[in-house]
Amino acid sequence: ELHEVVARARLAEAPPAAVDHLQEVRAVDQLHDAQRDADDARRQAREAEELFAAAADERAAKVKELVDGGADVNETDSVGRTALMIAAKHGESEIARAKRVIAEALAEYIDTSDVAEISMRLQGLRMPHFMHEAVKSALTLAIEKDARIRDLMLELLERLQESGHISTSQMAKGFARMQERTPDLELDVPGAGKQFEALVRSSWIALVRQKAAARKKRG
Repeated sequence: ELHEVVARARLAEAPPAAVDHLQEVRAVDQLHDAQRDADDARRQAREAEELFAAAADERAAKVKELVDGGADVNETDSVGRTALMIAAKHGESEIARAKRVIAEALAEYIDTSDVAEISMRLQGLRMPHFMHEAVKSALTLAIEKDARIRDLMLELLERLQESGHISTSQMAKGFARMQERTPDLELDVPGAGKQFEALVRSSWIALVRQKAAARKKRG
C-alpha cells in the first residue's frame, strides 16, 4: 500500500510525457504479473493432477516428490476430494487386500506346512509395517483351533522371526494386538485368555532358545 501511495505521488508530480512512460511501464509490469500468475495457476493445476493420480495409484515416492516440490496437499479435485482423502480411501482397500492375502496364506500353510511358500506370499505384500496382522491372525488360529494348528502357528512365527520376514517390533505389536482382542475372543472361545498367556510363554521360551543359539554360533 505504501508503494502505491508513493507511485501515485510521483505520477502527480511528473510531466505529461513522463506520466505516459510510467503508465506504460506499469501496464507492462501488470501484464507480466498476470502472466506469472497464470503460469503459476497452470503449474499448480498440473501438480495437483499429478498428485491425485499418484495418491490413487499409491505411488508413495511420487507423492513425496510432489509434496517436497511444493504441491498443495489440500488442493481438491472436481468432486472436492483432497489427495489425502484419495490416498486414505485407497489405503483402506489395500489393507483389506493384505488381510485377505494373509488369511489365505495361513489357511494354505495349515494344509501344506510350507514355510517357504507363506514367507514368499507375505513378502510379496511389500508391507513390512503390516506384518503384525499376520502375527495376530496366526495367534487367533492357534487359540481357536486344535493343538496341531497351535503348534504349527508357533513354529511358523518362530521361523518367520528367525528368517527376518517379521521383525521383532512387528512380532511384539502383533502379540499386543492379540492381547487387546482376547476379551472379545473369550465370548466365542472360553479360556482364550489363558491360552494366550500360554502362547506368550511358549513364544518367549522359543525366543530365548533363538538368542542362545545365536550366541553359541557367534562364539
